[in-house]
Amino acid sequence: DYSVNQRIKDYLAEKRWTVNQLSKAIDLSQPTVSRQIAGSVTLSAELLGGILRVFPELSAEWLLRGTGPVEGVVQDAELRAVCI
Repeated sequence: DYSVNQRIKDYLAEKRWTVNQLSKAIDLSQPTVSRQIAGSVTLSAELLGGILRVFPELSAEWLLRGTGPVEGVVQDAELRAVCI
């Protein structure tokens, strides 16, 4: 099962971003972001929205549902609006 958590981990690795860099960029504590990405607590809308704000090229559809291309498409405005 390719979870949202795993897609976040893989995307951050592809972009060469650390959890610490992400936490600073979205203004959440590093332990909070780490726990959410690790799956020990539920992913928050704040984290998901933050990721989509920091990476505007990232497809919300791919991030949340695992479908479609990772980047480079016109974003589903309704889906992004829910997260951002």
